[in-house]
Amino acid sequence: MHSVMIFGVGDVGTRIAEGLLHRGLIRQLILVDLPGGGGEVCAEMLASCYLSDIRFEGINALNPAEVAQVVKDYNPDLIVQAASLRSPFSVMMADHPVAHALHDAGMAVQLGYQFPILHSVMQGVKAVAPETPVANVSYPDLTHSILNPHGLAPTAGLANTAIIKMRIETNLLRKQKGSAQVPQVRVIGGHAHVYGVLFGEKPKNTADEPWVFLDDDEQRAGEILYAGKNLLHCPNPNMTTAMASMPVLEALLPGGNDCLTSMPGPLGMLGGYPVKISNQKVELDLPKHINLSDALGMNVSSMAIDGIESVDNDGTIYYTQKAKDAMASIEPRLTEPYNPITDQARTQILLDLVDSIK
Repeated sequence: MHSVMIFGVGDVGTRIAEGLLHRGLIRQLILVDLPGGGGEVCAEMLASCYLSDIRFEGINALNPAEVAQVVKDYNPDLIVQAASLRSPFSVMMADHPVAHALHDAGMAVQLGYQFPILHSVMQGVKAVAPETPVANVSYPDLTHSILNPHGLAPTAGLANTAIIKMRIETNLLRKQKGSAQVPQVRVIGGHAHVYGVLFGEKPKNTADEPWVFLDDDEQRAGEILYAGKNLLHCPNPNMTTAMASMPVLEALLPGGNDCLTSMPGPLGMLGGYPVKISNQKVELDLPKHINLSDALGMNVSSMAIDGIESVDNDGTIYYTQKAKDAMASIEPRLTEPYNPITDQARTQILLDLVDSIK
């Protein structure tokens, strides 16, 4: 039995907590969020439902020193980073000109509410518990590659390629009427490819599809990617995020079972790749006929779907013309290159814009 600390007690964090508790793998759960919000009540609710040792700690996770102190106090076996400054799904589902512009621009323009807490959490964790595994939900396809040159990349990314893998396995199981073992699914791709698979919508341009391979077949899987029902109006979209995360989190716990999955941001890389987790360590598990340079190149080119033209070694992001055109009339300052590590003023511009959505 183990101790797990979760930063962010929103919908994703709560669902991940429920998944871990339901599996009976943890002796202690520490939920961390801002004081005075709903986090403490959530911890009390989960404690009542699961009769477990569940604590709440109210801190400002944007302060690395406060992060370091709470990690030092509890010394958890595993840390999950599920906090963001604004809800990506709330923005995506809003019927408002600002939300429409942000959606059209792509996820990269919204990095400013995904990155700051992750950056602070990793600074705090590395200061006091550098060997403790950290699994991150916040746009790991991009954020890990920005943090990696600074020695701050999390151990594992959650969701995205793992969601694609889970959906394809579901489609395969349904096709086989549940009577045969599902082949191993390897996914190369990332956040840019998730929605097509979730919504059952094949991209018009085949170059915008993820690379999916079944077992050792060198031929890419095709229509099975989009055979599922459209989940656009699913009332609980974060359920897929939480459930796709469970095998990874279990494997990252001491003594956890080995795990074959597909992961965004492994080893501080940009994009998503098939991996194996063994003894709490992550390693790539690419198909034998795919070399790393080709897989990386595919992920780099796919970032354009999320609005990214290029990323400098220092983390500065340059946006595609399509992304800039989408934001030009709403907030032209968000069309300029952006370094999420150093440009707090630019981050605030995004937060103020998102807060204008009513």
